[in-house]
Amino acid sequence: MNIGVTTSSTYDYCQLVNLKINELRERELAEISQIHVGGLCRIKSDEELQEFGYLPRVDPRCPRYVKLNQAPCTQRLNGDTGAEQVSPAWQREIRAHNTALAFKRLTNRATGLVNKPGWPKIEQLVFSTDKVDLWNKVEVVKIVGGYAIIRTQSLTDRPIPYWWEMDYLTQRFTVIDINANVFYPDPPSVPMTFPLLRRKNKPLSIPLYKLAEL
Repeated sequence: MNIGVTTSSTYDYCQLVNLKINELRERELAEISQIHVGGLCRIKSDEELQEFGYLPRVDPRCPRYVKLNQAPCTQRLNGDTGAEQVSPAWQREIRAHNTALAFKRLTNRATGLVNKPGWPKIEQLVFSTDKVDLWNKVEVVKIVGGYAIIRTQSLTDRPIPYWWEMDYLTQRFTVIDINANVFYPDPPSVPMTFPLLRRKNKPLSIPLYKLAEL
């Protein structure tokens, strides 16, 4: 986090850090107040979230530091019960809407979407995005307390036609190392694509503070 420090004084530096954190926290509260049912939102990055100290989680100064060569940008959805089985129909859909290489990488256990025990089981998560590269969106269908229930499709129902053209039902991502080098898929302009899926009658939600309305 660059806050424009121009003095060698430790006290002044701490004051500047506190001012910046307060400013970010006020912005976070203001953004929460703008979220409404039917609205489209992006997922905030680590650098926008207080729980990460407004730092990437691969930064050793981050309170939730993880030592990885990749730079994770996932946020787990509330209601996630771990790896969920993808139906044969959805397996075919996901394969059809990715290049051969993208599908191979997408189903690799190192991407975050697929962990143990491996494909065809997936985690229920979303990928953060910045204000410029708006690949990933979610639609808020209900607000309950401090959480937004988002629009998703069922793991067992038939896929909605043209789901891949609906930004709020789709997540796209590439894998980037800690030096900001994109190392798959190749080319990076063709991202890996997967649908937002849930168990039938099991809505998925995300804390409001992790969203920013578009």
